[in-house]
Amino acid sequence: MKVRISADGSIMLDYHTYEFDWLSIIPLNAIIDGKEYIDKSDIVQKDLFPYIYKGINLKTSAASYGRIVEYFKDIFALGYDQIIHFSMSSKLSSMYSTISNISHELFQDRIIVIDTFGFSSVMLSMAYYTHLQLEKGIELIEFEEDLDEIKQKSKLFFIPGGLDALQKGGRIDSSEINLNQNLNILPVINLEDGGLVRSGITRTPLNTYKTIINKYLDLYPISEYDYSVISFVDKKDLLNNIVNHMNDKIGINNYIQGIMSINLSVHCGLGTIGVMVTPKLKDFSLINLYRK
Repeated sequence: MKVRISADGSIMLDYHTYEFDWLSIIPLNAIIDGKEYIDKSDIVQKDLFPYIYKGINLKTSAASYGRIVEYFKDIFALGYDQIIHFSMSSKLSSMYSTISNISHELFQDRIIVIDTFGFSSVMLSMAYYTHLQLEKGIELIEFEEDLDEIKQKSKLFFIPGGLDALQKGGRIDSSEINLNQNLNILPVINLEDGGLVRSGITRTPLNTYKTIINKYLDLYPISEYDYSVISFVDKKDLLNNIVNHMNDKIGINNYIQGIMSINLSVHCGLGTIGVMVTPKLKDFSLINLYRK
């Protein structure tokens, strides 16, 4: 059986992710001043900066029903019998439910939709692991538990550059945003069970990043976990300090540095930096994908 691996655009760690020959990606959208732009084809992350500087309203939306249907039709037209699609967490996006319905209603359930309970590195780790197993002739049913292990063991924290984007996206309420802005406080946000949860607050982001990274390294050693740093920044001072700390702790070639997809960038806001860890399984490591 000929199987294609697919994902929505939240999987990207950089725009090179779109170039992996084993992976198809349906880009997500940004809505800028009422006009829809598709990630990569119409806009890239750095193009958002001028709109944010001007205070123009940014939103996101899932890919349209019609665009999703045509995307999958095009894949099946290439002779594939089945598609395994990795979706951003269903608690953060409607893509999982939409594609599940499309698979059932239009494609006789030939699209297997997997809720990754994450995004970025979590999605890419699960997709790449699947690619390697399929290359060995191993069927999905034989390694589903491994994918579940990646999902359950993956960790993420980030500190947004501000609170406006999170508030507009419904991730933080207005009373909290007013209090935090007055006190010059930023939330520390974790990914837990597929949702975003505030785990703390900080007035000194760099110190907090260093403290949590050090804690992560104790709990999730690089012998057992891969690390990624993803960001949506225009001013690089904080990011450079975090990168220098990572270099000192685990070495420049032992983690992945990437950017956030358009939808994550708009939701989290300018200045956001996240640190993700995903488990290594057996002889599998996400880092190897970037060492080729």
